[in-house]
Amino acid sequence: MKVLIIGLPLFAKNLAKELNQFDPDNRYVCLNTYYRFIDKLKFLYHVRNCDIVYSLNGSIYNARAFDMALKFKKKLIIHWVGTDVIKAKKSYGDRLINKKYIEQATHFCEVDWIKQELEEIGISADPVPFLSFDNRGYTVGSFPEKFSLLTYIGLNRAEFYGFNEILALAIKFPDIDVNVVGISEYSGKLPENVNLLGWVKDMNAIINNSVVCVRFPKHDGLSGFVLESLACGRHVIYKYPFPHCSAVSDLAELQDVTNALYEKFSDDNLDVNTEGVAYIKDNFSQEKVLSNLLDKFKAALNER
Repeated sequence: MKVLIIGLPLFAKNLAKELNQFDPDNRYVCLNTYYRFIDKLKFLYHVRNCDIVYSLNGSIYNARAFDMALKFKKKLIIHWVGTDVIKAKKSYGDRLINKKYIEQATHFCEVDWIKQELEEIGISADPVPFLSFDNRGYTVGSFPEKFSLLTYIGLNRAEFYGFNEILALAIKFPDIDVNVVGISEYSGKLPENVNLLGWVKDMNAIINNSVVCVRFPKHDGLSGFVLESLACGRHVIYKYPFPHCSAVSDLAELQDVTNALYEKFSDDNLDVNTEGVAYIKDNFSQEKVLSNLLDKFKAALNER
């Protein structure tokens, strides 16, 4: 079996490497058809003799790679990951739809809330994770001496990632250090307790230097940042309900949960999130994630 992996370049590259090591009997080829012209040419070659075109990013309109996969009668698997769903819903509302993508492809997503959103535009998707965490060097450290909070804000998308709410949280709790990865500068005024760390290579160390990790975007798929944080035993405040996280829907709830955790920490009554660590080990091991994904690939081929 030969699988072409396209879509979000970083995730596609990492997944192809993991699959080739895990499953040497089959071949997984990653192509960056978004940003590399040479890979677009390579796609035209590989698509003719592959079995599956697997995209880690979805679309319902004007996707050249999808068109080519269907033209050559290859099994097309679209894995929806988050922001792509927002774009697809807009395309659907604007009636910019290629029904072949919806009807002839096999659709995966990561979590139930994305599955429900896709159902609104006529797509039935099977929840299938693709990120694994037992081989990425994450360790569970003790809490730092001072209560600190960590969040991720995407470059040039501060408002989308909930930075306004994070700043309000920092102002509300001036004694809490609020560390931000992803951006190194911000045009507005920052509270003194907010630290912009930019792009960080060693996320394990940064996460373990935190007590609480917050993910509060306007919209999300299953966040790798959330899974990383759980793998390190941190307490996680999330915009969506997810096992061993505290779900919050607005700023008031975000402040309330933060305050509750802060008080427990101050009273020396807050333990590492061992339940979260166990959940990641049980559900996001490489063996479990990649075995399941491989089974899903084979099942999709048998659908034809």
